[in-house]
Amino acid sequence: MPRTHHPAQIASVGIVAGVVASLLIGVGGSATAAGPAIDIVSSGVIHTGSSSSPVVISTLAKAADGDLIAFYNTGNDGAADVGVMMTRSDDDGATWTTPVEFAAPDDPASRISAGSATTLADGTILLPYNLQTIHQAYLNRETDIYIARSSDGGTTWTGKDTPVTLTPDWYGAFQFGEIVELGDGTLLMPIWGSDEPPASTNYATFNPKQLLSGVVRSTDGGLTWGEFSAFDAQLDAPLRPLGSSWMPAGLNETSIVALRDGRLMAVMRYDSRNVDRTGYLAYSNDGGRSWSQPVPTGLGARGPAAFVASCSAGLPGTDSKVIFTTADGSALKMYTTYDGGVTFGNATNVQLPTGVTN
Repeated sequence: MPRTHHPAQIASVGIVAGVVASLLIGVGGSATAAGPAIDIVSSGVIHTGSSSSPVVISTLAKAADGDLIAFYNTGNDGAADVGVMMTRSDDDGATWTTPVEFAAPDDPASRISAGSATTLADGTILLPYNLQTIHQAYLNRETDIYIARSSDGGTTWTGKDTPVTLTPDWYGAFQFGEIVELGDGTLLMPIWGSDEPPASTNYATFNPKQLLSGVVRSTDGGLTWGEFSAFDAQLDAPLRPLGSSWMPAGLNETSIVALRDGRLMAVMRYDSRNVDRTGYLAYSNDGGRSWSQPVPTGLGARGPAAFVASCSAGLPGTDSKVIFTTADGSALKMYTTYDGGVTFGNATNVQLPTGVTN
């Protein structure tokens, strides 16, 4: 069976120029579809940002000693002068240390953005992050993926000096979503992007190659990464407008969960000229080596995240209670599914302790 490691069902939520907050969820929730799907039993502020030092895209890890470690970006994806900050709590999120800089680009032309932290079964903490050089917004971006790792509960880190080598080589690969650890110790990391630079910059006549999306595999705890398994993404992906610019279309941001019946479920964002930030699902029965044709969820998917609730152990057989979250305008919506994504319950709108939803 796949392993699942989630920090006491605590999630982190970040907003621009606002706060990064922790939500303790599911503790009062029910393992049955008839009961309350999601209970938020407590919440608190991790860090308050400002216009000069905003808080964006946060993630949370639980160390082997029980400490919580939060990471967040200091600006939007692709913005200049953005770094990754780190703070920790040794009292279940009641108080937090003063944030310290975790990573920052050396080149002013480069951009950095953190991914999702993962705690492995042996206590190792992994934090992937993307370093990109933008030649043209969204259309031509060279990237490297770094994976910082700590084997001492976040006190010291390695992996911040050398990017991950991907095979085959990618031109603009982005990491998004938590790294998943399977029962045999194999790690799966979702990535998306482009494997070559655009053939033209005349987008009035040129449609960029569809985005690639899938998972890469590691059998040595994330030190090296090999086999790439793509999602079957030949859906409908013409170039899509994005304000006054354009963006390649296809599957991109992906979160993978290990269901209790042995399957993997990928929750994906899909964009094209006809649909924008739309949720799709795909499944794997062979540990992520092959995936079913993606199917629409009927829900939005902006920064999608999903995890199996700990109370799933109380469900019949190998059923799973999966919580799926997505940003939706000025709200964060949380949905539950008990049947592997066939149906989703009504949304729970999450409000930050400050009274702001975003």
